[in-house]
Amino acid sequence: METLTRTFSNISDGMPVSVSSDVSSWPMLTALLTVVATLAFYQLVLAPPSSLRPKGSRITPIFSSFPFLGSMDFYSDRVGFLRKHFGDPESSSFHGGSRRITARDATVVLLAGDKDDAKTFFYSRTLKFSQAYQKLFSGVPSEITTAAIMNQDKADQMFREHLKQAIRGERLAKLAPLMCEDTVRALDAVPDWKKGKGSMDPKAFTFPLLFCMSMRTVGFSNLSDDPKITEELAGYYWAMENATSFWSTFFTKYPFRTSRIKEESGKKLFAALGKAASRRVQEGVVEDDTVGMLLDQGMDTDYVVRFVVGSLFAAIINSTSVAMWIMLYLGAHPELRQRASKELFDYLDAMAARQGSGWEQKSRVEQLQALSLDEWENGFPTIEAALKETMRLIVEGTLFRLNAGDATKGARAPKVHGEEIHKGEFLAYWVGSTHFNSEIYSDPQRFDPDRWARGEGSGDMEFLGWGAGMHPCTGMRFAKLEIKNFATTILALMDWESYNPRNGEVYTIDTLPAPQLNYSQRAPLGPVSLRFTRR
Repeated sequence: METLTRTFSNISDGMPVSVSSDVSSWPMLTALLTVVATLAFYQLVLAPPSSLRPKGSRITPIFSSFPFLGSMDFYSDRVGFLRKHFGDPESSSFHGGSRRITARDATVVLLAGDKDDAKTFFYSRTLKFSQAYQKLFSGVPSEITTAAIMNQDKADQMFREHLKQAIRGERLAKLAPLMCEDTVRALDAVPDWKKGKGSMDPKAFTFPLLFCMSMRTVGFSNLSDDPKITEELAGYYWAMENATSFWSTFFTKYPFRTSRIKEESGKKLFAALGKAASRRVQEGVVEDDTVGMLLDQGMDTDYVVRFVVGSLFAAIINSTSVAMWIMLYLGAHPELRQRASKELFDYLDAMAARQGSGWEQKSRVEQLQALSLDEWENGFPTIEAALKETMRLIVEGTLFRLNAGDATKGARAPKVHGEEIHKGEFLAYWVGSTHFNSEIYSDPQRFDPDRWARGEGSGDMEFLGWGAGMHPCTGMRFAKLEIKNFATTILALMDWESYNPRNGEVYTIDTLPAPQLNYSQRAPLGPVSLRFTRR
């Protein structure tokens, strides 16, 4: 007791008289602080946000264990999260619908499986594309005043116009032969290629190659010619992409590992491209590429770099995965691979016969390089069908929009099942609820390019791989050319099979590991390598 009295005496010596003179009031202060802390904890951690349950809303809310943070599983395990709350699209009992979640301070209405909801999502003029991705991908706050929306719309229009110029038919016709050369150079770098047969890592082969093709088309052609620089830039890009998480999106300034990686990699990518653009200007170098086109139009280097980075993010994330998986699927489907090869060689042989003198002596790659853009775009139906089927199986995530409400003049508020979506709310459409829907596709998990000839997926809002409505994929023409060029070039140069490197077993289309759809690289869920033989 004496010790306790002395301790309190020592503490009270440094206190204001009003506090130290009445230590008996401390229990009341402690109780008050406890109540305040409890209320704060309830509001931050336990109490569901009012935005989850707007008055009169019939949209089912999904509550989080940590309401202050929201549905973190939507970022860490999106496919599992959506299937948990909507069910499996392959099931005959699947009906889709709508759910409302929060992600930090964003309220998101999830849509799945309903064609009317899909039409609302893709056709409503109040739903904005860029602002949605800025918030839900990068954590940038969304300003939805009329002025802000108009400014962003103008910026988006400028971006689209420049992208259309970058991939206009005349430029793509010139780029197609160079894409063939890019694939040949990538094959020459495969360790076993000179031996005539061997194995390769499909990801290590396709990812740098597709980055190179994309950089050549929407960025710096001179950087694409240097494999070392391309590999470095691709490393920065994929580090940013792979670091995208709940924490790096909504807590960008906090010292989380993913936040740090995303920020540092982004700075390195912008710095490297900024240096290359500045060198162009300072040295007066003239290049017939997209960067040269933008500089000729008076765009400053800051805009040029932002355009290139934005275009790369739009071009690479799906095209790279589709290119890798079309190789894996063809490698596990010998009949389809042989059909595609025969179709290709029959066409090239017929072309050589028409051209006459000297054409038989040209290599297969040289013959491919002589194809017109129309032949690339409208020929090789087997590869075209395989490309579309690969996209159906790979592109199954969510697309985002922000409801700008009355900030868009003359546009009506979007409705989901007759219920208006509130201004400032986000919409997310689950593409997999369409692409894996058993009412649209038979055996939807199976790779079956022949389904298109049977008429599957031919209805409105039944295939969404290239977008739809107000926001179709601006780069679709380039993306299709890039992947078809890649696939036909490797078909012309080699035969291959997909196999398990652990036991040597050749995969069939039924045993091939499925893609990991929760992550941007969509790597196989099991070990897969390619065993090839040069033609």
